[in-house]
Amino acid sequence: KSFYRTYMVPLSELIMVKMPPGPPLLPIRHVINAFKAGTLPVFLGLMWWHDNFTVEAHVITALHGGYGICWYLKDVIMGDPFWKTKATFLSCAIAAFGLTAYWSSGIIVISQHVEASPSRIMIAILLGMVGTVVMVASDAQKYYALEQRRALQPGKPFLLSNGWFATVRNTNYLGEILVYSSFCVMAQHWLPWCYDFIMWSVIFASRWVAKDDSLRRKPGGEDYLKRTWLVVPYLF
Repeated sequence: KSFYRTYMVPLSELIMVKMPPGPPLLPIRHVINAFKAGTLPVFLGLMWWHDNFTVEAHVITALHGGYGICWYLKDVIMGDPFWKTKATFLSCAIAAFGLTAYWSSGIIVISQHVEASPSRIMIAILLGMVGTVVMVASDAQKYYALEQRRALQPGKPFLLSNGWFATVRNTNYLGEILVYSSFCVMAQHWLPWCYDFIMWSVIFASRWVAKDDSLRRKPGGEDYLKRTWLVVPYLF
C-alpha cells in the first residue's frame, strides 16, 4: 500500500483529471457518460457494419449497452462527487481513449463473429446481471446514506459500515469487475482481460488505497478496516 500511496494514487489522479497542459476544462463525468450511454448505438452500428446479427453479437450488445444505460442513469440520479471534478483537455482525451479500449470485448465479438457455447453465454449473463445489481445497489446505499447524514449531522465524519459495505469496503468496484469480466468471457480473447487487469490494478486499486486512508481517519475506521475485505469477500 505504501507504493500505491506514494506513487500510484498521485499518478492516477494526474491521469484522470490533472494531466497538463491547460486548465480544467469540463467535469470528467461528461466524457464518461458520453461513452457509457453511447455504447448501445455504437454496438448496434458495429452489428450493422459487420453484418453480424448472431446470438453472440446480440448478447454482448445487450450486456454492455444495458450496463452503459444503467451507469448513465446512476450518475444522473445519484452521481459520485468525484466524477464531477473538472479535468484538463489531455485528461479528457486519455479518458476517451481508455473508454474506447473498454469496448474491445464487443468489437472482438462482433467484428470477428465470435461463437460461444450456451454455457459460456449463461456465465456471461450471470456475471453481468449480478455485477450491475451489486454496483448500482451499493452506490445507491452510499449516496443516500451520505445524503441523509449530511442533512442530519452536517460536517460530522460518517463511516458507512453496514449493508453492502458490512463485509467488503469496495462493493461497487466488485460489481464493476464482475460486469467487465462478463464482457471478457464473451470475447474469449486475452486483450480485454489484459486491459481490464491494468485498469483494475492502477486506477481501481489507487482509489481503494485512497479510500482506506480516508476510512482510517474516521471514528471506528481502524476496526472496520480490520474486519472487512478490500474488494473480494473472504479472498482479498
